[in-house]
Amino acid sequence: MKIKLYPDSILRKRAGNIKDKDIQKLSKAMLTTMITNRGIGLAGPQVGLSKNIAIISPQTSQELNSHLVLINPEIIEVSGESEYEEGCLSVYGISGKVKRNSDIVVETGLPGERKIIKAEGLLATVIQHEIDHLNGILFPDRMVFPKRAWNLLKSRIKRKKDGKA
Repeated sequence: MKIKLYPDSILRKRAGNIKDKDIQKLSKAMLTTMITNRGIGLAGPQVGLSKNIAIISPQTSQELNSHLVLINPEIIEVSGESEYEEGCLSVYGISGKVKRNSDIVVETGLPGERKIIKAEGLLATVIQHEIDHLNGILFPDRMVFPKRAWNLLKSRIKRKKDGKA
């Protein structure tokens, strides 16, 4: 699987729900891609799949002993506020502080097999970041000064196209 980079249009589309149970192969391929690219989270649209699936690294929480697979995730409860410096495999070369909820409750899974996950700190931030991807939202949209970040990114893309990388 290959990481899709901004401005690829799939990054701005809302992903569709997963209905089938054949997610094992897909999640393994996404996990490999996430690890290869040194990420801590990866959503379907980032690898060209308009599907509601995200992989979260165990590096995000001491409570995770293996990667977390989110299927059709939905945040059902939020509280608190935190701020982390975020970056993204699909928005190369940009990072910035983003305010998010510090504690969240997420419902995830296929219909009839839903489960509840409680997350805090970095894990909560990464889950929110990946769910944003599933909804066509990129982290610079949530930055304090998003226009500055987008202008910087667009100028880098233009320089690269002009051969002045």
